[in-house]
Amino acid sequence: MKINAVLFILLTPFFLLFLYIWPSGDDYSYAAQANSTSFISIYLKEYQYWNGRYSSNILVLLNPIRWEFTNAYRFVTLLVSLAVLISIVLIFRQINSLKNNAITLSILLLLFYWSIIPDLSEGIYWYTSAVTYYLSLALFLPLLLLYPQIFSSSKPLFWGILIAVLQFLISGMNEIAMLLLLLFNCYFLLMKQNKIAFLLLLLQLSFCSLVYFAPGNDVRSSYFGDRHNLSHTVINGTMNSLRFSFRLFIAPISWIIPFYARKLDIRIRVAHLSTTSLFLLSLVGLWISCAAPVWSTGIIGQHRTVNFAMFFLILFWGALWLTDNPISLGLDRILTKVSKRLILLLLIGGLLIQNNYRGAIADLISGRASRFDYEHQQRHQQFLQAKKEKWSNKTLRLPYLESKPSSIFVYDFDPEVNHWKNSVYLQYYLLQNRNITIRPVKSTQNSDKLK
Repeated sequence: MKINAVLFILLTPFFLLFLYIWPSGDDYSYAAQANSTSFISIYLKEYQYWNGRYSSNILVLLNPIRWEFTNAYRFVTLLVSLAVLISIVLIFRQINSLKNNAITLSILLLLFYWSIIPDLSEGIYWYTSAVTYYLSLALFLPLLLLYPQIFSSSKPLFWGILIAVLQFLISGMNEIAMLLLLLFNCYFLLMKQNKIAFLLLLLQLSFCSLVYFAPGNDVRSSYFGDRHNLSHTVINGTMNSLRFSFRLFIAPISWIIPFYARKLDIRIRVAHLSTTSLFLLSLVGLWISCAAPVWSTGIIGQHRTVNFAMFFLILFWGALWLTDNPISLGLDRILTKVSKRLILLLLIGGLLIQNNYRGAIADLISGRASRFDYEHQQRHQQFLQAKKEKWSNKTLRLPYLESKPSSIFVYDFDPEVNHWKNSVYLQYYLLQNRNITIRPVKSTQNSDKLK
C-alpha cells in the first residue's frame, strides 16, 4: 500500500493539469454541429463527408460542451483516463501471477505511458482525441485476455461472440486500432489455426471495410496533395517508427520501471517466446501507426496514432522483462545487491528528465497552467458578451494566448481572420450568422474593444 501511495503521488502532476484544460479546435466545431441539427443527421454526415469512425464519431458529437462548459469537459476527459486505468487494473487482476500486484503494476504502466508518449497534450487532455484514440485502449485491453479463451475454454462460441462485439466497437474508434486488431487476428490465427479465430478474422475484415470504404475518407483525403504515395509511405513510416522506437529505448525509465517491477517480485508466468512474439508484433503496430497517416494524407501530422501504438510497445516491452529467461534471471542477481528504495529514487530521477513529466511539473509550478485557464476564462466571457449584443458586421478583437503550457493541448487564434481555428469559436457561440469576425491581437490592451 505504501508503494502504491508513492506511485500515485508521482502521477498527481498529470492529474492536476485536468483542472486547467479547455476545449480547443474540433471540440467547438463538433459541439456546434451536433447542436445545429438532429444527431442522426450530423452523425450520418460525418460518415459521408469526413471519416468512417462509426463508434468514436458518436462520442465526439456528444462533446460535453454541448450542455456545459469547462467543468463538464474536464470531468469527462478525466473519466476517460480513469477508465483506461481501471481497465488495466481489471485485466491484471485476471492474471493469476499479477493479481496481487495489479494496482502497483497498473500505476507503473500508466506513469510510464504518460511520461514517454510523443504528445501528452493531445493524448489525454484533448477530449476529441482522447475519446477517439485513448479510450479505445480501455476496450482493446480485454481482448488480450479474451483471445486465448477461444482455445482453452469449453465455451469458445460465447467468447468468440464477445470478442466480435468488442472488435466491432474498437474498429469504429480509429483506423490504427482497426489495423492493429487485424494484425492481432492474423497472429492468433497463425498461432492456433482455429475455426473461430478464422471467422473472427473474416469479421474483422468486414469491420475494416466499414471504416475504409466510408465515402467521407475520400472527401477528407482530397485536402492533402501527397497522399497514396507508396515509396513515401514506406520510407517515412520506417524512419518515424525508428525514431519513436529509439526514443523509447534510450529513455532511462524504459529500463528502470521494468527493473523496479521485477525487484517488487512481479512476474508474468507466460512463455518467453510468446512475450517476444507480441513485442515484435507491437513494433509492426508502431510502423503501421506511422505509415498509415502518411499513406492517407502524405504526412504523419499529429502524433495521436503513435500515442496509441506506443501503449502496446511499452506493455510488451515490460512483459519481456517480467518473464523468467536467462537474461532476466541474470538481472535478478544484480538486483539483489540494490535496494528497492534506490531503484525508486532512480525512477523518480528518470521521470524528471522526461519531457512530459518535467513539463507537467513546470506548467504547474510556474503558473503557466493557471494563467492559461484565466486567459481562456476571459476569452469565454468576451464571447458570451458578444453573443448577447445585437450588433453585427463587427470585428471582435481578442488577444492571442500569452501563456501556453507545454502539457495542455490548444489551438490558438490564427492571424488569418477567416481561418477555421477562428471560425469554430464563432460557430460554437452562434456568432457566425451575424457576419462577426475575429481579429487576434498581440496585446491584451485592446482585447475588449470592438472595431
